[in-house]
Amino acid sequence: MTSKVKTAPCEGCRERKKKCSLGVPCVRCVRLGINCQYLKSAPPPDLDYLYTVESYKLEANVKELERYIASLEGEIRRLKRSSVTMHPECSSSTDSIITRPTTNWQLTLGEYGLRIDTDIRSCDDLLQRIRAFGMLSGMPPLYKRPSSCSSALPGLQPIPRYAVSTHVRHTHFRAIHRCVETNNVQPALDPGGDAFRPAKDLPLRLFEIYFLCRAHYTVDLHRPTFYALFVNNAGDLEDSPVACALCADILTMRCRRVQGLVPFQQQIEARTYYYRRARELIGPRFDEVTLVSYLTYLFLARHFTNLVYPKMACRYMTMALRIRHLLAAAVYSGPRSTDTMKAGEAELFWRSHAIIYYVGVKIQFYNNQRGVPMRSMAALRRKTRLMSAELRQEITGVLSQAAAATPLPDETAAETRYRMHAAFSETIWGILRPFLTHSRSPSIADIPVELFVRTEQSLSRYFYKEVPPSHRLQLSIFEDDLTDNAFRERIRNDPSFDACSAMLTIRYYEGLIALHEPFLPTLPERCWKPRHADEFTMRAFAVCYRSAVMIVRLLECLIMDEHMCCDMMTASFLTAWDIHVRNACLGFADPEKAHKYVPVRVVKTSRDYVIRCIHLFRKGYHYDPADRLVWEDHQAMEDEFFRALFATRPYVSEYGDPWTATTTTAW
Repeated sequence: MTSKVKTAPCEGCRERKKKCSLGVPCVRCVRLGINCQYLKSAPPPDLDYLYTVESYKLEANVKELERYIASLEGEIRRLKRSSVTMHPECSSSTDSIITRPTTNWQLTLGEYGLRIDTDIRSCDDLLQRIRAFGMLSGMPPLYKRPSSCSSALPGLQPIPRYAVSTHVRHTHFRAIHRCVETNNVQPALDPGGDAFRPAKDLPLRLFEIYFLCRAHYTVDLHRPTFYALFVNNAGDLEDSPVACALCADILTMRCRRVQGLVPFQQQIEARTYYYRRARELIGPRFDEVTLVSYLTYLFLARHFTNLVYPKMACRYMTMALRIRHLLAAAVYSGPRSTDTMKAGEAELFWRSHAIIYYVGVKIQFYNNQRGVPMRSMAALRRKTRLMSAELRQEITGVLSQAAAATPLPDETAAETRYRMHAAFSETIWGILRPFLTHSRSPSIADIPVELFVRTEQSLSRYFYKEVPPSHRLQLSIFEDDLTDNAFRERIRNDPSFDACSAMLTIRYYEGLIALHEPFLPTLPERCWKPRHADEFTMRAFAVCYRSAVMIVRLLECLIMDEHMCCDMMTASFLTAWDIHVRNACLGFADPEKAHKYVPVRVVKTSRDYVIRCIHLFRKGYHYDPADRLVWEDHQAMEDEFFRALFATRPYVSEYGDPWTATTTTAW
């Protein structure tokens, strides 16, 4: 057996602190019959890739300076050839400037930057010559302040925006919009909830699930204060409107733990009971300006938002905001109190603004005002009118006044980590917001290069330099050409890996896709005359493909190993799924025929990832009883993918039909 000599011991000998023969395999591993593995040293970073954006910007500046210099020299030559008489008010020094030879310019790009050599020695000299040019030709000044913030690279050609492939996101949105249209003509209260009586300890168990699962998404309540105000001193939790409203809200969460606690067939009865109880308790004091009425209406607004009843959600949100304004002006407007209980109550109030943000974003999504670039939506928005312009402006004004979550001494280290994760995620979207606002406008056909470069630089700088290493995964995990087993092994060995660091990394890669997706090359099945793929679009293709692979791999670790639900990361997951559907070239029966547009290796890998996304969505997305239409559309979409892939449903896992009492092996 041939053996290659290594310089470091294998993993088996290193862990047991035994002497290694340094063979491949070594003598000890052969004797014990175990796998002999050596750690591969991480390759050095690809500097060409890291500095692509900087070099692109520098090259653009150089070209612009050369163009500007050439225009100045042409203007000087034109003035010399002209026979225009100088104005009488021009001084003799100006005559001497005009009669001098053409200004000599020399542009040099060296190792340490850009160098310009000219015979203009001072700013006064330059301004004097410019004034002389203007007086001779009567033209406006050659220098002026840029008219907009996006003109830091003046004259640079903007990047054309291509049609974005959003098949999966379109299907998901259409399915949800079918639920909205159906719920608009149906009563928001399900009948038959009076006969149901839940267990007495069910609210406490639901609260534990809520604070365990919801913290992975955002910190919207202060747990010790909530228990002190509404749980610990309450005799019967069913007599508290806040507790009943929160129970109804929790039962609409698409959470695996909730479905394990309350059977699927009983969820409708349970949440209807708690909703009716909360409404009955808050009815006599609906106009009281208290934290109880504010939180009750807020939880009920989120309850109906999750049930896809946006009109009822807007009604309760309007009532909650009215009380919120009075509380903010009368109770929580002053400086924070030093008393622990009062400080916790104020922190509970300010953190509840995350629920306002959640409800507002969800209703805007139902009205297709966020995220899904679809055509011909103007008539649909006028038809639905799920949120009035006044309510939207009011929510925006409230969120602009909201304060960031403040750490309190009675919080655990895990709760502090969740709070920091929420702050980091919000900062990432704050960096992306100007670019997304510009690029998703239907009237914008081109995107300024400077806006794209500045956003990408800010995003990478923040994630890799300002986010603490304890909230980021190690860079060795994201090396190219890692197998799935090697990726999982490095994830398990990373001490900073948990739900927070993984979800923050997913947010970062989703941001990269959002930046580069508008520049992906157009495939022939989407356009009869595809545009030529230049170096910019090919870089966008590489970034989107790599980011989509990382998102799916990280979600597999969270859903399969950590048993999390993908409802909190649905937007990221559907975005990555769309990238794989595009790269899979499902319009081509043979992957070899798609090599002109996507490499064959990428086509085959993406087709495998499309199947993995279907399996992942089955495992991680837990349907609510109100999601029957969504489930039907997802089934139709999966059947369409399998037909395009010439595949059948794999019999590898059990699929539980939410609307049947038994579990079938439909896959």
